[in-house]
Amino acid sequence: MAFSGGLDSAVTAVMAKNLGVDLQAISVGLDGSPEISMVEKFADQIGLPITVEKFNSDSLEEYVKRVLWLIEEPNLMKVSVAIPLHWAAMVAARHGHRIMLCGQGSDELYGGYSKYATTLRSKGREALKAQLYRSVIESSLVNYERDEQATSPFPIELRTPFSDPDLIRFSLSIPSEFKVKDGEDVTRKWILREVARAVGVPEEIAWRRKKAIQHGTGVEKAIVKLAKNSELKPDAYLSRTFEDVIKNESMP
Repeated sequence: MAFSGGLDSAVTAVMAKNLGVDLQAISVGLDGSPEISMVEKFADQIGLPITVEKFNSDSLEEYVKRVLWLIEEPNLMKVSVAIPLHWAAMVAARHGHRIMLCGQGSDELYGGYSKYATTLRSKGREALKAQLYRSVIESSLVNYERDEQATSPFPIELRTPFSDPDLIRFSLSIPSEFKVKDGEDVTRKWILREVARAVGVPEEIAWRRKKAIQHGTGVEKAIVKLAKNSELKPDAYLSRTFEDVIKNESMP
């Protein structure tokens, strides 16, 4: 299990564990990143064995090149998400695992991103419902293609339970009032949080505020710093790097 200690990975992990799956948590991040210091505590609360691997920021530029070659998109958000998944698959493969679960897809189903609360405030519930639907439809291109490419160098089958068609159909039928509430809703994903409590996820995890993987692992901030050191904006830095690595016939 690619385990961040957040709601999505915790729900996935606990439900798999409850079904008798022999599960090992894998957590990765840059040394000193905000979330990496907490994952062992959260895994212990769930009763999950965990492997934590910290990466040095000095090696990040090489992983930026590698992931750009794999996903073929010089986009800061996509690269910042792909690198931790690449690391997790690499660590999982090194430990002999062949299947890796991932919590991707939950935010689109249950309104996890702050943009959904913004849409609700500014345009109303019908607009939110339409936005959630579009997000799910676009997930294959926006999320899953990137994630498969990022983990593809390793003999790992990436499985995303939240992309199950039956679960998607059911989740899209749930009224948006159970996902995002009126006003300044900084919690969001209310119904999934209640499910988390019901299946045995500890309260501290079930009600944690969302922190995106690119922020929790420290990767996005570190890429911005790399760009600044090159006297470039992040997009320009990634575009320049992409132009160099895409000429390679094999992964850097």
